[in-house]
Amino acid sequence: MEAGMDLLHHSGIQATHYLQASYPASQDWFLFVSFAADLRNTFFVLFPIWFHLCEAVGIRLIWVAVIGDWLNLVFKWILFGQRPYWWVHETGFYRNASAPSIQQFPVTCETGPGSPSGHAMGSAGVYYVTITAILSILLGNKQPSWKHRFLQAVLWAAFWAIQVCVCLSRVFLAAHFPHQVIAGVFSGFSGSATSASCSPRQACWLPNRSSASTPSTTPACGGTRPRRSSSSASPWASTCCSGSWAWTSYGPWRRPRGGVRSQSGSTWTPPPLPASCATWASSLASAWR
Repeated sequence: MEAGMDLLHHSGIQATHYLQASYPASQDWFLFVSFAADLRNTFFVLFPIWFHLCEAVGIRLIWVAVIGDWLNLVFKWILFGQRPYWWVHETGFYRNASAPSIQQFPVTCETGPGSPSGHAMGSAGVYYVTITAILSILLGNKQPSWKHRFLQAVLWAAFWAIQVCVCLSRVFLAAHFPHQVIAGVFSGFSGSATSASCSPRQACWLPNRSSASTPSTTPACGGTRPRRSSSSASPWASTCCSGSWAWTSYGPWRRPRGGVRSQSGSTWTPPPLPASCATWASSLASAWR
């Protein structure tokens, strides 16, 4: 087992040495990618933006980041993986042969366990939530058109391009072995996909792109979906479930206060969303209608 891990670590050192020797001019780019993939940027940048645009997405984003970061720490201390820069100087694998020379950077000298990569795991989880949220907002319940399929292909291509850049940056900086960043990507992707599949799928509070005369269908959680109100300045299609909480595909969502309920109590017309979220969602929906 130890001999197999030494061979795996040796191949990772060779990959780090190759990247540093072949692409020395890319040092600043890899440092920037590593900085941008830090989960602190999720808390301080992505979460406030998404919480302003669509609260449900922001809530799911912060939960994925927090739980993913906690799981990453648990896995690291269970697996207790080596770090490249320390391993190459401490191992007896090379014996009389000279060990490959790898450069050191400010982010290289992390002394904690290295498997799986926290940057790769956090980046995969956060951007999975971001891309699925954008696709859900733009597509809604409509049949996908060629524009939606093209957008889907572009966004998922961008997702994997970001993951490749993050993985290469961590290997280039000698912060992780290749197998550690690969494990991080698939751990983050699987965790976010599992959280999405476990949540009851309901509609988010987004503009109703259907005609005014088309009544909405009954949601999966029971109850009656509200109809479009002709007196409302910003009609919305959403889920009217029993109780004050309704689950969306992004997590728990509280139904806004207000609205009009019919005399029979079978239908409920929600009030308009705040202007910021309404304007943003309306512009996206109209652009891809």
